[in-house]
Amino acid sequence: MQRSTTAFIIVFLIAVGIGGFIWGRSGFLPFQHRNIESSKITHSLDGMANKAEVVVFFLKPAAANFYLKPVLYKVSTDKDLHIQALNALFAGPPAGSKLLPLFPKTIKVLSLSITKGVANLNLNSSVTELNVGASTEMLAVASIVNTLTKFPDVFRVKILVEGKEVESLAGHVDISGLLGYNDQVVDPDLF
Repeated sequence: MQRSTTAFIIVFLIAVGIGGFIWGRSGFLPFQHRNIESSKITHSLDGMANKAEVVVFFLKPAAANFYLKPVLYKVSTDKDLHIQALNALFAGPPAGSKLLPLFPKTIKVLSLSITKGVANLNLNSSVTELNVGASTEMLAVASIVNTLTKFPDVFRVKILVEGKEVESLAGHVDISGLLGYNDQVVDPDLF
């Protein structure tokens, strides 16, 4: 009797552990990255009465590599915060910040819908005009995904171009599936 109880407890604990791992990997749990303190750089768009802060990720050059640096923006609560964050990303970093733009300024958000934690982002074809290598394309994709997943209602992102699924933006990084936050490319000085 005692052996069967012990065996049952062990099997139960293993099943709970595996279930918790799968559930956490599926995107239903919030990630620890939401607690990362963002950059001290704050950029405000003037003339706003009701403001909220959003986090936008720009390219930061470093001695041996490039990273994404989070920048706080103050935006109006009168418009969609997600789209304002993306528009700030595509407009480029604040002047004098020593951060670099990743995208041509002609990129536009055609639509954005969020369902069950998944943001379906539809961009115009300018996003495929990136003339970059694999590592910079990875940073560009991560800047979009990380910017959106900083919102509490977004855990994964699906990027569409002109309403269609594409395999990549510049031929190197697979974006055909759902994409999650990438903490490997965030500025290590934040930790």
